[in-house]
Amino acid sequence: MKTYRESSPSAPMMDAAETVDSSRSKKQQVGAMSGGITAQEAALAATPDGEQTYGGSWTTSAYNEVVQPGARGAYIFLHFTPNTHVDATQIGLTQTVKAIKTTDAGSEAMYGGDPQRKNRALDGVDEGTNLDKAAGQSSPYFAGNGREWSQALGKAVAAAHGNDDLPRAAMAAKTRAEKGKPPSTFGMRSGGKVVDATLRDRARQTWSKGVEIDAEFETTAVAKSSDTQQGVFYGSITWGYKVDKEGKVKLKPVTTAHMGVPSERFSKAAKKWNEADGYTVNKWYEAEAVRAGVNPTLQQEKKLSKGHQDFLAKREKTADWQQIGVKLEGNQKLPIATMTSPGNTANKEARIKELEAMLEATGKDAPDETTRANIAFELSVLRGGGK
Repeated sequence: MKTYRESSPSAPMMDAAETVDSSRSKKQQVGAMSGGITAQEAALAATPDGEQTYGGSWTTSAYNEVVQPGARGAYIFLHFTPNTHVDATQIGLTQTVKAIKTTDAGSEAMYGGDPQRKNRALDGVDEGTNLDKAAGQSSPYFAGNGREWSQALGKAVAAAHGNDDLPRAAMAAKTRAEKGKPPSTFGMRSGGKVVDATLRDRARQTWSKGVEIDAEFETTAVAKSSDTQQGVFYGSITWGYKVDKEGKVKLKPVTTAHMGVPSERFSKAAKKWNEADGYTVNKWYEAEAVRAGVNPTLQQEKKLSKGHQDFLAKREKTADWQQIGVKLEGNQKLPIATMTSPGNTANKEARIKELEAMLEATGKDAPDETTRANIAFELSVLRGGGK
């Protein structure tokens, strides 16, 4: 994909010494992916210019409807290309989701049969909003240890008990690896090197005739590792889909939500994530057994549910279970800034004054370290700074 377009006035020029790992054309990328994605996924709905935020550009190399028996949703392969304002050796993408189901009986939030999501979801006007991570994953980022851990666990359980005991997430990771599907990855911009951060998500909810679904995601890029911008948010975008009573899926456009720090709703969901207990492997299996029994779209899991139950019954007695049944010591924490960036730069001078006042605040109104870093980054961008 083309990461910078010279015709776009908001896209900064690249330094001559810098290189970009994502230099392949969109067509080449699709060709590389075609062996591991469905024909439907290959029908790309791409954003060539992308959405611009303080930290870079957002583009999609795939974005299309997902229609399956008993399920509806969207598939997205999202790229964030950091611009010259960014200085980070690791950039992660994470997101919140809010999915609402409406029937003649009323509306309710959907959690995909995952009790952990429900436990850390927001209520009130933001009811159902939660950080979009499944049970058993301790990292808030789509790239990284959540996937690695599920694969390691899957191998350990398969070696001890056979494939029938593989949890759903490990089975999915194994399938993706076999098909060569591209995973989500961390990005960077440091030392003259630029790498896209990516997020690959097939978002689905159970559906039956007469049910309407409205799902919205807010995706943000954050400096996971940086000497100068640790915890800085580089902007957020929204995307999602709607499903009507007949099952027709309509994609929502990929749209800039916030130029830097994401919404207050995102920050509240991140706080709930940070406060959540770490998962044990036992809890994961229990959740998977529940999903296998109640989710009619997971036919394979329904067939394996007895295997899950047998495993749950004998887990405490097996030495190999005790070896892999370790507790994950809490979720990896997301930075939280006590501010929200605007959705555009229309009132630039007024925003600069507002940010300067935030920095000068004292006492209980004084910004914490993460908030101060985000204020400094936004001010640098608005004043025309950059690497």
